[in-house]
Amino acid sequence: QPYYLASATAAIVGHIYPIYFRFEGGMGISTMYGGFFVLDWLGTIITTLTGMLVGILAEKVLIMRWSGILLMIPWIWFRPRDPYKLLYVVIANMLYWFAMRSVLIQYFTLKSRNTLPDSNTIAEMQGMQSFWQFVRRFSIPQLMRKFRRKNSV
Repeated sequence: QPYYLASATAAIVGHIYPIYFRFEGGMGISTMYGGFFVLDWLGTIITTLTGMLVGILAEKVLIMRWSGILLMIPWIWFRPRDPYKLLYVVIANMLYWFAMRSVLIQYFTLKSRNTLPDSNTIAEMQGMQSFWQFVRRFSIPQLMRKFRRKNSV
């Protein structure tokens, strides 16, 4: 019986809305990934690394950070094909994105005003500055800029 999935969902809800902090908590990402590891540890690693690779190649920190979570949905659909696991992954994603609503509203407001910070600023705000500076050298836009500079000289 998939009772462990109900427990994992409750853990995410408890992380996002803890009673002892007046229902103001985190985004539930650590508990969500914990549940993902129980479901399919290999899928969790592959989708996370794939999301990171896509984000690095696109030179977008937010893609690097968020796409692994979304990629778990098709992974669970195509690999184990368990409807209970798929339901958990979908609900976990919904809870996460609902908890992220204030961040998403701020992002889309800045985007509509054309004042969206660049990836370096976003990485700095998320505490990923040194990692981002290392990996962005391998992005497609960065490699194209190097190629253009080399050929224009």
